[in-house]
Amino acid sequence: MPARLKMRKAPKGLESKPKKKPSVLKVAKIDREGQFAKLADNLMPSDDLKNCRTQFLFDESRGWKFDFAWKDQKVAVEIEGGIFQKGKNGQPTGHRSITGVLRDIEKYNAAAIAGWCVIRVHSGLLDGEQVQTIKMVVEALRSRQ
Repeated sequence: MPARLKMRKAPKGLESKPKKKPSVLKVAKIDREGQFAKLADNLMPSDDLKNCRTQFLFDESRGWKFDFAWKDQKVAVEIEGGIFQKGKNGQPTGHRSITGVLRDIEKYNAAAIAGWCVIRVHSGLLDGEQVQTIKMVVEALRSRQ
């Protein structure tokens, strides 16, 4: 009868590691907040610009933040990124998924109840209509002074 082989574990550090599958599709992440900040820097009056806060926590209990906020006037800008992207299965991902949309609705409703004016901007408004975007923000700030 043949002797049975005993399988032993490899010494620590010499274990074979599973090979990573190469990523099929790599999507370049675009810094939308950086784009908006540059636009604001070029187009917005300096008094308005200096009062702007990024990643402003407006609800500590929920951890909700605005991309950009002017606390005194309660004006916020939310950049809706990835609205045209789909996951591997063809379904929307992140904020565009069903649960993501429901979470965003809850967040924006809570902001409205707390007196915030939230300007929602899609990436196209940053790419091609920058002046219009900044004008909307400046108009909202002026209406709340």
